[in-house]
Amino acid sequence: MFYLKKKYFKSFFSKVDDLTNQLANYFLAEGYTHGDVIALMMDNSIEYPCVWIALSKIGCITALINSNLRAIPLLHSIRTVNAKGIITSKSFLPGKYKNKNIYFIFLSFY
Repeated sequence: MFYLKKKYFKSFFSKVDDLTNQLANYFLAEGYTHGDVIALMMDNSIEYPCVWIALSKIGCITALINSNLRAIPLLHSIRTVNAKGIITSKSFLPGKYKNKNIYFIFLSFY
């Protein structure tokens, strides 16, 4: 049985809340508003739900894209949801970008 003490639980959620608030403010500053559709394609990581929650806090609709998709199926998924932008991890970028100190990539279609 797994037991997490209340003080650790509270500390964890306050850190997640702080991170999601920072991300939400960033996305607001980038011009995203209530009702915008954003495609999210990331690795399994702690940032994944934080980005998702941050987008929800500002009223964006998050389209979760399967990270196994490539080429035409990936393009179809993005076009189908009519995403205003894509948020992805550096692991999905071409090789020359993988060694950069980047946590996630934000692509916008205006």
